[in-house]
Amino acid sequence: MNQSKEIDKENLVKEVAKIKYWHHYIDFGAGVETKTGKEGRFCKKFQNWILSGIPQDLTGKTVLDIGAWDGFYSFSAEKRGAKRVLATDSFIWEQRQLYGLDDNFWRDFGAGKQGFELARKMFNSQVEDYNIDVLDFNPEKIGTFDVVFFLGVLYHMKYPLYALEKVRSVTKELLILETHISLFFSLFPVPLMRFYPTNELSKDVTNWTGANIALVKSWLLTAGFSKVELVKWRKDRAIFHAWV
Repeated sequence: MNQSKEIDKENLVKEVAKIKYWHHYIDFGAGVETKTGKEGRFCKKFQNWILSGIPQDLTGKTVLDIGAWDGFYSFSAEKRGAKRVLATDSFIWEQRQLYGLDDNFWRDFGAGKQGFELARKMFNSQVEDYNIDVLDFNPEKIGTFDVVFFLGVLYHMKYPLYALEKVRSVTKELLILETHISLFFSLFPVPLMRFYPTNELSKDVTNWTGANIALVKSWLLTAGFSKVELVKWRKDRAIFHAWV
């Protein structure tokens, strides 16, 4: 990540405030943050936990960030030396009418691409972007990448195994997967999953599955990865590494 673009602090504060909802905590310097107070501290701590599961040195690597939203992890990959980073999203960036959520929902929620675009501008970033759904991935369309981030997305997938097969098709070396897991079911060694047909998980109708650790590992191996490792486990969230 390059140095932030020079801009008057007052104007930067106004630009940040124009964006109704920031998903990521981003520090632009000079005391300008996308989230403050208790929410800001929580997001910063959680994002740092995820970063701790990502290699510190990505020098010379190509990186794909799936479901990038505001782009925090995309810009972090660039800061860690990645030679190319492609950020993708569609559900948030396009404010698509999925799962019965209409334009009013998205307008009220504040989803969109504005946060990503402002952050990229402020960091003078070379991160690329592509509006595309993970289920539309293939090597011919987006290429293949040394390292792939699939962070906070899997449990939003109606077809998680199919999504992982698509992710595998564009992964050259390493997939870093962070997802919600079923804490209770993870006490069992066999693959199990809880299904959320409405808003049972966090009152969010876009959450569908609560797989246990054994099931996530099984999905990854079934999708074509040769080795899978659980690297972080924090309450109902887990980070996995999967190698091609």
